[in-house]
Amino acid sequence: VLGADTIVFHGGEILGKPRDFAHACEMVRRLAGSSHEVYTGLALAGPDGRGLESSYEVTAVRFRELSQEEIELYVNTEKPYDKAGAYAIQHPQFRPVVMSSNHHTGMDGCYASVMGLPMCHVLLLMRKMGLQPNVEFFEGCETLLEYQCPVSNMILSGER
Repeated sequence: VLGADTIVFHGGEILGKPRDFAHACEMVRRLAGSSHEVYTGLALAGPDGRGLESSYEVTAVRFRELSQEEIELYVNTEKPYDKAGAYAIQHPQFRPVVMSSNHHTGMDGCYASVMGLPMCHVLLLMRKMGLQPNVEFFEGCETLLEYQCPVSNMILSGER
Protein backbone atom coordinates (compact mmCIF):
# COMPACT_ATOMS: atom_id res chain seq x y z
CA VAL A 1 0.00 0.00 0.00
CA LEU A 2 1.44 3.34 -1.07
CA GLY A 3 0.42 6.69 0.39
CA ALA A 4 1.72 10.11 -0.62
CA ASP A 5 0.84 13.72 0.05
CA THR A 6 2.27 17.10 -0.87
CA ILE A 7 2.46 20.53 0.75
CA VAL A 8 3.79 23.87 -0.41
CA PHE A 9 5.87 25.91 2.05
CA HIS A 10 6.10 29.65 1.35
CA GLY A 11 6.89 32.61 3.56
CA GLY A 12 6.88 30.55 6.74
CA GLU A 13 3.45 29.05 6.01
CA ILE A 14 2.16 25.73 4.74
CA LEU A 15 -0.16 26.14 1.77
CA GLY A 16 -2.54 23.24 1.46
CA LYS A 17 -5.45 22.97 -0.94
CA PRO A 18 -7.54 26.08 -1.57
CA ARG A 19 -11.05 26.41 -0.14
CA ASP A 20 -12.57 28.33 -3.03
CA PHE A 21 -11.89 30.59 -6.02
CA ALA A 22 -10.74 33.58 -3.97
CA HIS A 23 -8.43 31.44 -1.81
CA ALA A 24 -6.91 29.78 -4.89
CA CYS A 25 -6.27 33.19 -6.51
CA GLU A 26 -4.69 34.45 -3.29
CA MET A 27 -2.35 31.44 -3.07
CA VAL A 28 -1.18 31.70 -6.68
CA ARG A 29 -0.78 35.50 -6.35
CA ARG A 30 1.46 34.95 -3.28
CA LEU A 31 3.62 32.45 -5.17
CA ALA A 32 3.95 34.60 -8.32
CA GLY A 33 7.45 35.97 -8.82
CA SER A 34 8.82 34.22 -5.74
CA SER A 35 10.32 30.95 -4.55
CA HIS A 36 8.82 28.23 -2.37
CA GLU A 37 9.45 24.62 -1.40
CA VAL A 38 7.33 21.62 -2.25
CA TYR A 39 7.45 18.70 0.19
CA THR A 40 6.12 15.30 -0.82
CA GLY A 41 6.04 12.55 1.78
CA LEU A 42 5.58 8.88 0.99
CA ALA A 43 4.91 5.75 3.01
CA LEU A 44 4.92 2.19 1.70
CA ALA A 45 3.49 -0.76 3.60
CA GLY A 46 4.89 -3.97 2.20
CA PRO A 47 3.26 -7.33 1.57
CA ASP A 48 3.56 -10.26 3.95
CA GLY A 49 4.14 -8.06 7.00
CA ARG A 50 7.30 -6.42 5.64
CA GLY A 51 6.63 -3.31 7.71
CA LEU A 52 6.50 0.31 6.75
CA GLU A 53 9.09 2.39 4.92
CA SER A 54 8.84 6.14 4.43
CA SER A 55 10.67 8.92 2.64
CA TYR A 56 10.21 12.48 1.45
CA GLU A 57 11.49 14.84 -1.21
CA VAL A 58 11.89 18.62 -1.08
CA THR A 59 11.99 20.60 -4.32
CA ALA A 60 12.67 24.33 -4.56
CA VAL A 61 10.42 26.05 -7.10
CA ARG A 62 10.51 29.59 -8.48
CA PHE A 63 7.37 30.98 -10.08
CA ARG A 64 7.52 33.46 -12.91
CA GLU A 65 5.67 36.76 -12.59
CA LEU A 66 1.95 36.31 -13.25
CA SER A 67 -0.70 38.85 -14.12
CA GLN A 68 -4.03 38.90 -12.28
CA GLU A 69 -5.67 37.89 -15.58
CA GLU A 70 -3.40 34.82 -15.93
CA ILE A 71 -4.13 33.81 -12.35
CA GLU A 72 -7.89 34.09 -12.77
CA LEU A 73 -7.86 32.27 -16.13
CA TYR A 74 -5.94 29.41 -14.54
CA VAL A 75 -8.09 29.22 -11.41
CA ASN A 76 -11.21 29.20 -13.63
CA THR A 77 -9.97 25.91 -15.17
CA GLU A 78 -10.92 24.34 -11.81
CA LYS A 79 -7.56 22.54 -11.81
CA PRO A 80 -6.19 24.14 -8.61
CA TYR A 81 -8.78 22.94 -6.10
CA ASP A 82 -7.18 19.59 -5.36
CA LYS A 83 -3.58 20.88 -5.44
CA ALA A 84 -1.33 22.06 -2.63
CA GLY A 85 -0.53 25.70 -3.25
CA ALA A 86 -3.39 25.81 -5.77
CA TYR A 87 -1.27 24.94 -8.79
CA ALA A 88 -0.35 22.12 -11.13
CA ILE A 89 3.21 22.53 -12.34
CA GLN A 90 2.41 20.40 -15.38
CA HIS A 91 -0.56 22.48 -16.59
CA PRO A 92 0.22 22.99 -20.31
CA GLN A 93 -1.21 26.50 -20.68
CA PHE A 94 -0.47 27.96 -17.26
CA ARG A 95 3.21 26.96 -16.95
CA PRO A 96 3.90 28.80 -13.69
CA VAL A 97 7.58 27.89 -13.32
CA VAL A 98 10.38 30.01 -14.74
CA MET A 99 11.32 28.38 -18.05
CA SER A 100 14.33 28.69 -20.32
CA SER A 101 14.57 26.85 -23.64
CA ASN A 102 11.89 24.35 -22.54
CA HIS A 103 13.76 23.51 -19.31
CA HIS A 104 12.49 24.17 -15.80
CA THR A 105 15.23 26.56 -14.69
CA GLY A 106 13.04 27.72 -11.83
CA MET A 107 13.16 24.34 -10.15
CA ASP A 108 15.84 22.56 -8.14
CA GLY A 109 14.82 18.97 -7.57
CA CYS A 110 12.30 16.43 -8.67
CA TYR A 111 9.57 17.50 -11.09
CA ALA A 112 7.54 14.34 -10.36
CA SER A 113 7.62 15.21 -6.66
CA VAL A 114 6.04 18.59 -7.34
CA MET A 115 3.34 16.74 -9.28
CA GLY A 116 2.84 14.59 -6.17
CA LEU A 117 4.68 11.28 -6.63
CA PRO A 118 8.48 11.08 -6.87
CA MET A 119 8.95 7.72 -8.55
CA CYS A 120 12.61 7.39 -7.51
CA HIS A 121 11.49 7.40 -3.87
CA VAL A 122 8.86 4.76 -4.60
CA LEU A 123 11.56 2.56 -6.14
CA LEU A 124 13.90 3.21 -3.19
CA LEU A 125 11.20 2.19 -0.70
CA MET A 126 10.44 -0.94 -2.73
CA ARG A 127 14.12 -1.90 -2.78
CA LYS A 128 14.31 -1.47 1.02
CA MET A 129 11.55 -4.09 1.22
CA GLY A 130 13.28 -6.42 -1.20
CA LEU A 131 10.82 -5.73 -4.00
CA GLN A 132 11.81 -5.04 -7.60
CA PRO A 133 9.32 -3.62 -10.10
CA ASN A 134 9.09 -5.30 -13.49
CA VAL A 135 9.18 -1.98 -15.38
CA GLU A 136 11.84 0.64 -16.00
CA PHE A 137 10.78 3.55 -13.78
CA PHE A 138 12.93 6.33 -15.12
CA GLU A 139 12.58 5.83 -18.83
CA GLY A 140 8.82 6.08 -18.45
CA CYS A 141 8.90 8.89 -15.91
CA GLU A 142 11.42 11.05 -17.76
CA THR A 143 9.87 10.39 -21.17
CA LEU A 144 6.36 11.18 -19.98
CA LEU A 145 7.41 14.35 -18.16
CA GLU A 146 9.93 15.42 -20.81
CA TYR A 147 12.32 16.14 -17.96
CA GLN A 148 15.66 14.63 -17.06
CA CYS A 149 15.60 14.30 -13.29
CA PRO A 150 18.70 15.80 -11.65
CA VAL A 151 18.19 13.98 -8.34
CA SER A 152 17.02 10.42 -9.06
CA ASN A 153 20.50 8.90 -9.26
CA MET A 154 21.54 10.60 -6.01
CA ILE A 155 18.43 9.35 -4.23
CA LEU A 156 18.81 5.78 -5.43
CA SER A 157 22.51 5.66 -4.56
CA GLY A 158 21.87 6.99 -1.07
CA GLU A 159 23.77 10.25 -1.62
CA ARG A 160 20.66 12.26 -0.86
